Amino acid sequence: MLVGYSKIFNSDYYQKSFLHKINPTIKLFGIIFLLVLTFLPSMFLCKVFLIFLSIILWKMSKNSFHSYCSILKSCFVMFIIMLLINWITFKAPSCQFDLANTKKIIGGSWDDLLNWGWIKKSEEGIYWWHSEIWGGSIVDKLVKKSDPNGNFLTLGCFHNQTFYLQYSSAWYALSSQTIFVVLKIIIKIYLTITFTTILTSTSTPIQLTYAIENMLKPLKYLKIPVNEIAMIISIAIRFIPNLIDEAGKIKKAQITRGVNFNGNFYTKTKAIIALSIPMFSIAFRKANDLANAMEARNYQPKKNRTRYRVFLVKKNDLLFLLSILLLFALMLYFFVSKTVFAPLFLFDCYFF
Repeated sequence: MLVGYSKIFNSDYYQKSFLHKINPTIKLFGIIFLLVLTFLPSMFLCKVFLIFLSIILWKMSKNSFHSYCSILKSCFVMFIIMLLINWITFKAPSCQFDLANTKKIIGGSWDDLLNWGWIKKSEEGIYWWHSEIWGGSIVDKLVKKSDPNGNFLTLGCFHNQTFYLQYSSAWYALSSQTIFVVLKIIIKIYLTITFTTILTSTSTPIQLTYAIENMLKPLKYLKIPVNEIAMIISIAIRFIPNLIDEAGKIKKAQITRGVNFNGNFYTKTKAIIALSIPMFSIAFRKANDLANAMEARNYQPKKNRTRYRVFLVKKNDLLFLLSILLLFALMLYFFVSKTVFAPLFLFDCYFF
């Protein structure tokens, strides 16, 4: 979220790209819609499209390639850690039951999926699908009665009969469901970080404050202090990069005093304590200085304030918002209709 603030005092920087010139309020609404799409269950193809869109917007925002690689590196590390945790704690496969009544398929037919071997059809006419287990086995049929000594997934009812999926797994077994659950989470984290970074790197704190105030303006009718909320958020966004710079300086100062940040767990814990205590002290001191400065300038948040900068809505702003809304409507349709794409059916089953 913090990429780009090192250039905050360069007045020419904000005229370098198309995204820098977008109206702050429209830009904030657009990013919020993209974040909603990020967490909306949708086709795998939609997730891939969002990833490509994030790359295009990153390129348009003219952020550095090094910063983008840092995001990918962080997501990869999180993927490995979460995969190990889920591998240990989650062994069950996933299964989808009565597919024909719950999903709408395009780009093919149910018979195509049967011929490809991606789904199965029971004697009762039920279309169903299950994931794989490496280091385990799945009974390749639907069972109507469960064995108390076995592992079963309860699938659902069909003609007043309850169906189950029987499986077994070793202690080291890895389910394909585990991999895709972690992948879904990492994709959401990646898109969240990327979109919020694009927003903060192409907007000044003043622009963000203006956008937040406009977005929360309807809450004024409910007597909610919108101006104070917007000011608090913008101050937080503005001072986080400064605190990160201070943390870097403190870390270097502590290293010169003999603090080891690369030792074992106990040594690193002591080093983090030696870093965090001065950081809290600096944060409270900066907050106190800022409060005194605002009070000395007679800042009164409940008073109506005039604006030096006026952000007008232009044609490019409307085109940007219209494109985001059309994308939002299209993906919302796929979500509501439970549409899947036949050639990517297996991925869609995991991602829905």
